[in-house]
Amino acid sequence: IVNDVLMVHRGWSERDALLRKN
Repeated sequence: IVNDVLMVHRGWSERDALLRKN
């Protein structure tokens, strides 16, 4: 489902942000 993809992409973005913050 498209919504699922959006949620996964959002989670990836947040994860990437945390990795960069560290």
